[in-house]
Amino acid sequence: MTRSLNLVAGLSALAWAATVAVLTLSPGGTAIPLTLESFLCVGCSERGLADIILNGLLFVPGGLLLSVLVGPRRAVALCAGMTLGIEVIQITIPGRDPAFQDLLFNSLGGWTGARLLSGSWTRSFQYSIAVVIAVSWLAPPLLLLPRSDDTDLFGLWNPRLGSMGHYDGRVQEARVGGVETPSARLAESDEVRRALLGREAVEVSFLSGRPASSLSPIFMVSSEDRVIHLTIANLGNDLVVQRHTVARKLRLDQPSLRAIDALAGIPTGTPLDIALQQVEGDDCLTVAGRSDCRIAPTLSDGWAFLLAFTSAPERFRATLRVLWPTLLGGLLGLVLGGRTGALFGWVLAMAGWLVATASPDVRPTPLAAALLASASLAGALLRPQVESVLSAFRGRATDPNPSADPGGAPAPPASEPPGPRGRLE
Repeated sequence: MTRSLNLVAGLSALAWAATVAVLTLSPGGTAIPLTLESFLCVGCSERGLADIILNGLLFVPGGLLLSVLVGPRRAVALCAGMTLGIEVIQITIPGRDPAFQDLLFNSLGGWTGARLLSGSWTRSFQYSIAVVIAVSWLAPPLLLLPRSDDTDLFGLWNPRLGSMGHYDGRVQEARVGGVETPSARLAESDEVRRALLGREAVEVSFLSGRPASSLSPIFMVSSEDRVIHLTIANLGNDLVVQRHTVARKLRLDQPSLRAIDALAGIPTGTPLDIALQQVEGDDCLTVAGRSDCRIAPTLSDGWAFLLAFTSAPERFRATLRVLWPTLLGGLLGLVLGGRTGALFGWVLAMAGWLVATASPDVRPTPLAAALLASASLAGALLRPQVESVLSAFRGRATDPNPSADPGGAPAPPASEPPGPRGRLE
């Protein structure tokens, strides 16, 4: 049994380490100059909170698996040492920015993984995990509420931005809430701001360009502080819409509104009119007279608040939409167990359906609710088997070098100390 646990834990730890290396040591995008201030700043990037959460989650499996192999304390030390090595190597990799927050939250994630294995799962701990799952599932309608600021706004037509591609079509006219929006400082910034917050119609007339290989803005509304309030962009044959939302304010990533194949088959130079508007509570994008009202994200897109994968293939994003409710539901069933886990999963699925139906920014889908509820039932049923596996791992983590003969037979039990001798009468 010990050898089997060693083999499983060792192979899993190697797979985890390889995944971390690919994610952290691959060349990135535009890097910022490395200074002491930028290194020590915590959560300062545009998606700082999302990076903090991802850093912690990435090292939870490592802390758990390494605890089985070397014990909890050494596991945390290894996670911290691995992170330190990654940060040093990133100095030489284009587009990578070493940061103190990586060292801090990767180590915290490793400690959490070690604690999950060696600690006891109290009721308060179980309910805390259930609350985190519920918030993760129900948060999208709140996180996608539009937000703005009080500075002057600017219209941008076919802008050239260093972090994005350039669309080679040409905008001819743009209106937000019926207000003309030229490619300049907007004299009617307050009216445009109210229109954006109220999700009023956005209309753009342009000559189509070639399909862009990276996200390329066609029309944008930006503030004086360079906060992007609205983006209508092209990616391949798709039209992508991004708003300034609560998620952006919290320094999270966010899912986009997406009209798949909206520009498919349209020759370059074709005059087009597009309109983004709400129809019966749903976001709709109309291109050349064809409307698509299934562009809004769903509760199954909750993963995109951590990493949106905007440029990833649609099949990949569709897979994540299946995995997200399955993972949340399965974890919920495993943590709570029994009828409580299954019942809570069904209640959460129905609550999500109701919340999405009432939200103007999230599209309800029966499949998402069904996946969450079914996965919670499966997790509750599998909990006894998972508990037995965790018990074996806990025993291994408590004593990573158990005394046993080379053949794997357990060591004989120690003899009991002799009891007190009876007194002669």
